Amino acid sequence: MGNVFLYNSNTGERLHLNDIEMIAMDTGISADEVRRLYNLVLKRFIRGARIKDFLPILVSRRVKHLLNIRMRKRNRGIVAVTH
Repeated sequence: MGNVFLYNSNTGERLHLNDIEMIAMDTGISADEVRRLYNLVLKRFIRGARIKDFLPILVSRRVKHLLNIRMRKRNRGIVAVTH
């Protein structure tokens, strides 16, 4: 993947990639798009992380939050029409 330095190890890489795939499946957003956002958030979190074991959980939560905000903004203008 080229981001092993981000993921800290092959095991860490598998954890992060699994999270990326799960987020993509849950949100219906492409894995590539989720991966780009995930890696940006991970880079920010790594800088200040003292305990890196929690990064997959924290980064996943943040990415889900950001994607949720994005989806709500997109759907804000759509009004359901019922008959």
